[in-house]
Amino acid sequence: MKEYKIHLDILRIAACLLVIVNHTNSRLFMGNAPSPVWFISVTVFYISKTAVPLFIMISGALLLKGDDSYKTTLRRIIRILLTLLLFSAFYYVISIKDFGEVTAADIKNFLLTVYGGAITNAFWYLYLYTGLLLMLPLLRKMVKNMKKADFIYFICCSFIFAFTVPVICGFFQLPPYNSTVITPLFNGYLAYFIIGYYIEHCLRKNRIRLVFALLLFAASVAFSVIMTYFEFKKNTAAYPFWDNRLSFNIMIPGTCLFYLGKYLSGINFNPHTVSAIKRTAGCTFGIYLLSDMLIDVFEPMYTAIYPYILRLPAVMVLISAVFLTGLIMVRYLKKLPLIKHLI
Repeated sequence: MKEYKIHLDILRIAACLLVIVNHTNSRLFMGNAPSPVWFISVTVFYISKTAVPLFIMISGALLLKGDDSYKTTLRRIIRILLTLLLFSAFYYVISIKDFGEVTAADIKNFLLTVYGGAITNAFWYLYLYTGLLLMLPLLRKMVKNMKKADFIYFICCSFIFAFTVPVICGFFQLPPYNSTVITPLFNGYLAYFIIGYYIEHCLRKNRIRLVFALLLFAASVAFSVIMTYFEFKKNTAAYPFWDNRLSFNIMIPGTCLFYLGKYLSGINFNPHTVSAIKRTAGCTFGIYLLSDMLIDVFEPMYTAIYPYILRLPAVMVLISAVFLTGLIMVRYLKKLPLIKHLI
């Protein structure tokens, strides 16, 4: 896009950081009884769950606005598939402890693992993103012909059938409704994609909406924390029920946070700050790809320091170490001819 949108880069950095928080912070409350640290950790946990919605909405805001050819879309898909194969191979190799000779059985096992499921926890998103790219040319034509009423209709139907009804049925242990109702279009991840486009390009900034989004964000996170507390009281071994990217209690704060990000576009940042934001945002995809490995690398450090400092600061040190190390590594990896085109 010709016009640089700094708020989308800031949201991208925030989403990347929240992914790391999501994969590390839960050790503060899982298996522990409610305490002040427990409530803080659960609150941060549900804020971090907005990372995936944010990433998808950012993609929708940027990709659905364009008018690329099928050839360009194919190049995007090939890039993601190559990235998936290359970094999956990296994770597979470092998981082999003896680093012996790679056999045909190893290669077969690797390919079957990549084909059937993600090689590491974070890589499930690459499969989802590939699916969105496959539908991108058709979705662009759809949103360009949609009016405001069409967007509201689509978002409301998605909110009901994809984000709310399944959660209510699960929470109250009701017989599940026939989910094939949502098969044609009302999928939660697709909804995030289109919501990102709608908020960025069709929804104007408004102070009343700003206040409403702030209050709704706080209320939805508080709802998740309170409900998780009651779930803990019911069953300490199986919670949280509300940890679901396709649940209304995650969809609402994610959407609110994306809308709040629009207000960052009205701030006059100095050139050095803008440059730093651009460089950091340009590394977030690579940091995400390396994050699972770096969490494992720094796990012993966390285990070593938390007996001497509180667990909450220890987790903050772990998160900072993963993000900053990933940033430094990606800056150097971007100098390699092949890698720089993938990350």
